[in-house]
Amino acid sequence: MIVNRSILGLLPLAAALCGATSTLAEITSISGSASVAIQQFGAGGQTDTNEATKTYPGTDAVLPLQVVVRLSDEDAAGSAAAQFADPQTAAGPNPEEFAINLTLNSLVPDLYYVAQASATEVRGVLLQPADVGLAAAGQTVELRGRLFLDGVLAVFAVAEATDLTGVTISMRVTIVKEAEGSEAEQVFSGALTITGADQQQVNAAVAGGFPTRGILDADLSALDPELGVFRVFILPNLILDYAYSAVVGQPFTLRATIEVEAANQPDGVGVTAILGAPIETLQEVIEATRGAAAAKTMREAVQKERAAPTGRPTFPEPTLPWLPACGLFGIESALLLLGVVGLRAARRA
Repeated sequence: MIVNRSILGLLPLAAALCGATSTLAEITSISGSASVAIQQFGAGGQTDTNEATKTYPGTDAVLPLQVVVRLSDEDAAGSAAAQFADPQTAAGPNPEEFAINLTLNSLVPDLYYVAQASATEVRGVLLQPADVGLAAAGQTVELRGRLFLDGVLAVFAVAEATDLTGVTISMRVTIVKEAEGSEAEQVFSGALTITGADQQQVNAAVAGGFPTRGILDADLSALDPELGVFRVFILPNLILDYAYSAVVGQPFTLRATIEVEAANQPDGVGVTAILGAPIETLQEVIEATRGAAAAKTMREAVQKERAAPTGRPTFPEPTLPWLPACGLFGIESALLLLGVVGLRAARRA
């Protein structure tokens, strides 16, 4: 028997959870990983590489996991960092366990970088009858989960760089439900990709279940006279909804992964991806390639735009009414500690 948690039945609980946290199901285990890698390419192919991975509770016995790698040459640099933190320590409904932060830039002809950063959480969960209203042990219930994203994806280039072909930033999110005796089920898969093109064009596209509403596109090139391109895509508290089923009284896991892949181009073209983290790599890489003044200008511009977005919608607005982040489409009985993953500011070890 399948018990479907109706929208009307969720309203009182959703309202109660909008401003407070609540333990609504047993978390039986938490594990995770963080991984980053950078490759440097020259005219003859790959010239250098650096990578790092940590796991909990494998390589590290305490959280948060933090991994950072860097590569640099004269007037070229790349830096990438990823973090997985304890989702049970967050103060609000967003567990803020993931953070990714990378920047790549090169002023050198024929020298560019490719980077990857990812973080994964595997959360063991056990639903009890009291967690899902009237459902009894052994019944299947339909649930909704939410994933929170808050960050910035940006492409920047000097005025002389007109062909941005090959520039890319791709952010992919996947959530897989796993239960003993059943095949793994992908309950969410989606991607947001930013690409460059000729004539200083920068384009955005989504795939899978990634939402189009709530992504803002700002042109900040006027803030730096040396830049011909400074396109900043803001994800201000974006919420990804997904549905899945679970059997009351039977343990299962949710495996959530956020991955970012990025590549810049030579001769003054760079990229940055900041998800739930301070913009340390942006400051570091721009200071190494363009100097402290340019780094300060770009950092402050991104911080200001992230705090108070001014950009236009990246994609056409839907014609259907938009449901609020907390309300009709709100948090249901097994959401808060089952199906929510998020991003937090990185903490120094």
